[in-house]
Amino acid sequence: RVDEAVTAPLTIERAVELAVTRNERSAIADTTVEAAEARVRRARTAFLPRVDISGNLRSDIGNGSERDVSAAALLTQPIFDARAFPLYRQQRFERDAAVLSAADSKRVLGFDAAVSFLTTLSFEQVLRPAVRRRDFAQTNLDDVRARFDAALVSTNDVTRAELELATAVRELAQATGDVQASRVDPENLLKIHVDAPLAPPTALLDAADDAPPAAESSVAEAQARRSDIAARRARVEA
Repeated sequence: RVDEAVTAPLTIERAVELAVTRNERSAIADTTVEAAEARVRRARTAFLPRVDISGNLRSDIGNGSERDVSAAALLTQPIFDARAFPLYRQQRFERDAAVLSAADSKRVLGFDAAVSFLTTLSFEQVLRPAVRRRDFAQTNLDDVRARFDAALVSTNDVTRAELELATAVRELAQATGDVQASRVDPENLLKIHVDAPLAPPTALLDAADDAPPAAESSVAEAQARRSDIAARRARVEA
């Protein structure tokens, strides 16, 4: 539920943090881990003792004051159950896979929030020159009309300036609509109203100027670190 608002300039780091902490996808991932932990605890009960307690109350129909109360308790301790070991091991691998999948879901959620942030920021950057172009076109039209009144230019110049202003107004309206529409995605991801301007990620943009290394070791390192690949390995073991 979008029930709060951001008034200070929103940074991309803050956007990712809000998405991971407030979005339902993160909560679903945490709940999945809790369910997997519960299945592990349930599988562990196969090695624990079991106590069954039963009670019985019998009353004489003829004489209600005569009642017999009995109780029994049965303690059962498994000595060896070969089925419990692979089932318990399977649930532990499933739990590990759920933990890794939850981490990957939050990583993807943060990535989606960052992409949505950058998309909205790009539309806002387009909106600024659109406003300046509209203002310049309006100033130019006022100047051309004044010169037309002084018989310095023809009606063609006025028409050209009016057409330029109409084009600038149309592009400004388009840019404004794009900004308003693009803010829907980050608000849905962050579960918060984004009324403040977005702060350009200067460090991220500076780092984007440098080409990433294309070493083969980077591929192996990524395969070893990615939580989604580790989760699939755990499911294969399970």
